[in-house]
Amino acid sequence: MIKVIPRSQYKIFWVENNGTIFQDPDWLELVMVEGQDAVFYGFFSNGTLTNCFAAVIVKGRFFSHFTLPLLTPHLGWILNFLTDDLIIQTLRKERLDSIYYSVPTDNESWVKLPTHIINLHNDENLLFKNLRQDKQRSIKKGEKMKLKVEYEKNSIRLISLIKKTFERQKRDFSGYQQIEKIVLNYPNCFQVSILDDQLELASLLFVYDKKKCYYLIGGFNTTAENNFAGPFGMWKGILSAKELTLEFFDFEGSMVPSIAEYFKSFGSSYSSYSMFNEKRIMYKILEKII
Repeated sequence: MIKVIPRSQYKIFWVENNGTIFQDPDWLELVMVEGQDAVFYGFFSNGTLTNCFAAVIVKGRFFSHFTLPLLTPHLGWILNFLTDDLIIQTLRKERLDSIYYSVPTDNESWVKLPTHIINLHNDENLLFKNLRQDKQRSIKKGEKMKLKVEYEKNSIRLISLIKKTFERQKRDFSGYQQIEKIVLNYPNCFQVSILDDQLELASLLFVYDKKKCYYLIGGFNTTAENNFAGPFGMWKGILSAKELTLEFFDFEGSMVPSIAEYFKSFGSSYSSYSMFNEKRIMYKILEKII
């Protein structure tokens, strides 16, 4: 039996069973925007809560639907012994206009969202050896130039560099407020910034849970000759994750081939999330009109 449960009950279950960072209700509160709300579902067996999942609902003027909030690649069951399709069956019963949902497991019937993962059980020498040669050169150059590495929580610096990056790429991004909230309020995050004297070259944000560190987002100053600063900062982030005794480093993936290739160059192995996307016919029609 699956039914909606209070946030407090879900939170206790999440803590006791070492859920992922993105399943944390505190995380969801930081990244959701106006009009979004988290709903928590519990699976009960013989009256005992044995599993949970969260979903984010958007109630708009014309449509209501389930979605993933910003900077959140997946949700899903806290424990993996139940089928992911059971989540979709539950959400379908709400009869909203559409469902967009992603899980960190391999569901053959769902669309694959590629990611790349590094095994942090390997020692530092092997991690470095597994890097592509151009990344090795970038790291050595950063060390030789004695670039300053700051482990900080400086949302102003991070957001400034991210804005420059998106402007250069001519892409929109609406998550600056969420980034500031994460940096200032979420305990399981760290920021790596790379500077040459006082010139800000790169700033990267990482978040983590009990097992994994995730590269969330980064900004880079390309007005300087610093194409090595980004890889240098990423390497420092990977080493920081290893120092936290985490098991894996997850690049969180990308559907953009060039970005996926960049992640691969750090010696990572291919993995994937599974994504389900369903829209009602009327939603598809009105979506084109409005």
